[in-house]
Amino acid sequence: MPNTLAHIGAQLPATQWIFRKADPRWAALGLLIPDLPWIFQRIIHIVAQDAPVIDVRAYVVVMSTPIFCLILSGAIALLFKGSRWVFFFLSINCIAHELLDAIQEKGGVGVPFFGPVHWQSYSWPVFPMDGWISTLLTVLGAITLIWVIVGKLKFPGIAFQENLTKARLWISTVLLMVYTIGPWFFMQAAIDGNVHDLKVWSGTIPRTGMQIHFDRANFHPGKEGLAGGITDNFNSEPIRIEGIESDVPVLISTIATFKNETTLVAGDYVVHPKGKRFWYTIAGLIGVGTLWIYPLIRVAKNTMGQKPLDSIL
Repeated sequence: MPNTLAHIGAQLPATQWIFRKADPRWAALGLLIPDLPWIFQRIIHIVAQDAPVIDVRAYVVVMSTPIFCLILSGAIALLFKGSRWVFFFLSINCIAHELLDAIQEKGGVGVPFFGPVHWQSYSWPVFPMDGWISTLLTVLGAITLIWVIVGKLKFPGIAFQENLTKARLWISTVLLMVYTIGPWFFMQAAIDGNVHDLKVWSGTIPRTGMQIHFDRANFHPGKEGLAGGITDNFNSEPIRIEGIESDVPVLISTIATFKNETTLVAGDYVVHPKGKRFWYTIAGLIGVGTLWIYPLIRVAKNTMGQKPLDSIL
């Protein structure tokens, strides 16, 4: 998937161009929603290193599907004035995020658009992960954030519902519970559907002849002519892999096939620069946070704290 800056570079200008009066903050939050489960996955593995990897991935895969992104969008939108427009801008940017993921080549890993009902993954690779298009979108994302933050684009007011009824609060709470608890009920279906190769990695079926998709996995070269090893989130110990020609550790994306239960054979592969995507994503996350925090600080300074909170959000 593109880094967060690249999503910003593609989606914020497009949203602003199509909908002239759209608040860039809703677009920024909407494009971030599909990535929240993956951020959550990283936190889980840091905090609870013994957490079952297959189950955690199944949970976040379900949570990241478009339907669950729309559920979270609805939970948020109900709390704010102009709920329909808030839901609209959140939703279209969630879907745009998923579509952008699907058209970037990333080791054959697709997007399960119709999960949790149907677990087929879709991928229509148009541009590579590290090509000039990705770079251009990343640069455009940085420029867009700077442009918005320094105030070249006006921030219309974002207000909570003036009369936030108990019904809205309850519905919003229920939607949030469905978003967080609902994926548990579809985890096994995601595994059985082999989304993200979960069934193969689970070891419940014979691996020989089965394919595995690697997206920026760590390759470690072998010693004295031996095949190297590859590690992904699913395997703590490197799996022997043949067909990678590198004398140094590298990040690779490839579709590999199990030669036997313990050895993979790589197909065509791509070597990625280490660290860039991570830091571009961190920069994007900081930028989205700033889009929400900066106007509060600016208005607070101008009004000396005289305006109520719901009028300056």
